[in-house]
Amino acid sequence: MLYQNSVLVFFVASLLFLSIGASLRLVNSFFVLYSGSAVANFVDLCTMANTSIIVVKEQMFGYYIHGKAPWGQSDIPLEVLQT
Repeated sequence: MLYQNSVLVFFVASLLFLSIGASLRLVNSFFVLYSGSAVANFVDLCTMANTSIIVVKEQMFGYYIHGKAPWGQSDIPLEVLQT
């Protein structure tokens, strides 16, 4: 029977997960730095389009983005359309 050290296995698995997470965080921060945040751009788009959406990631978990116009009305004021 092969002896396995459970502490060593846990350490290697933790190191693997941490390194993958750190590399994903680094790549994400690189893209956010040079192209802006995709999530922030999407929320700004929903706000300017004045739409509310529900994004469901899992069966019992999701996000609700309320697209409230900055001027407080659902219609676009004439001053904004003229500019």
